Amino acid sequence: YIYIFKEPAALAHLLDACSQSGSNPLIAIRHIRLCILAPLSDVSLTELELNGGVDGPNVSSLVESWRSVFRQMPAENSIRSVQFDMSCAEQPIELREIVRLLQHISTLMNLKSQQAIRCSVTGCKKEEKRVWLEKSLV
Repeated sequence: YIYIFKEPAALAHLLDACSQSGSNPLIAIRHIRLCILAPLSDVSLTELELNGGVDGPNVSSLVESWRSVFRQMPAENSIRSVQFDMSCAEQPIELREIVRLLQHISTLMNLKSQQAIRCSVTGCKKEEKRVWLEKSLV
């Protein structure tokens, strides 16, 4: 199974539930797909954000939310693959500076894991963007 998280809050909710209950369902999760840009689908983005900048009001808060939730990720997990889904309905976002977020997540996951995590990218409109993003991952 692939567990799909369309927003950081959904993953944060799972992690909070784990810490409060003392159980760890992450031991059973092997594959996750992160819909990194999905929360931006219905948002009016600034010109800077559409051109790949991450310092605008919408993208910067989303990037910080993803970073924050992965800092909470426990080392006791069985995740073996992370798929970054970069699709964003109706938004022609240039995928330039978002690469730092993907690098951050893939690095954290590999540092916290006892085995190497396989990272991949999907949902790019152009194949060369997908290849470029994947090559930048740990």
